[in-house]
Amino acid sequence: MTKFVEVVAALIIQDGLFFAAQRGNQQSFSGLWEFPGGKVEPGETHREALARELFEELGVRAHPAEFIETRETHTPDKIIRVHLYRTLLESDEFKDTEHNALEWVSIEQARQMTWTQADAEFLDDVEKEIARCESVYAIFPDELDKLPVRASGPHIFRAIQRPWAAETNPHYS
Repeated sequence: MTKFVEVVAALIIQDGLFFAAQRGNQQSFSGLWEFPGGKVEPGETHREALARELFEELGVRAHPAEFIETRETHTPDKIIRVHLYRTLLESDEFKDTEHNALEWVSIEQARQMTWTQADAEFLDDVEKEIARCESVYAIFPDELDKLPVRASGPHIFRAIQRPWAAETNPHYS
C-alpha cells in the first residue's frame, strides 16, 4: 500500500539569495538539501502547518505569504506532495534544532548542491521568484496591503519612502 505524505515548504528570499536547510542525520534523506518546512498535521491548513513547522524547526515566526507551486514525488512506498509558499519571517535569527547545516544560497550555488528529489523539482520556480523580487522601494501601497501586518499599505509606503524623500523634496507628505 502506498503512503501519501503532504508537506509544506518555505521559500525565504533575501537579497537575491534563498534559505536552504540540509537534512539532519536522524532524518530520512539525511545530508540532502531542502526548503525548510514539514508535514501537514490533520486539521491544519497549509499556512498553519508551515508557521508551526518553522517555529519548531528554526525558532522563527513565519508568515506564508504567497503560494508558488505544488510538486509530487513518487517513491516505491510513498507519494510526497510538496506545496511551496513564499514566506516572510519576523526575524532572520535561526535556532536550528535538527539540521546539519543552514545556508543562504544563490540559485547557481543551489544547482551544485544535492537536493531531495521533491525539493529539486522547485529550483526553476525559485529562479523565477528570485528574478521577480523587487527592492522594497519599488513596491506600491496596494502590494504592501497584501503583507500580513496590521499597518495599511499607504502607511508602510510612507514609512519606507519618507526618510529619503523628505531630504530631496520638502513638500513630500
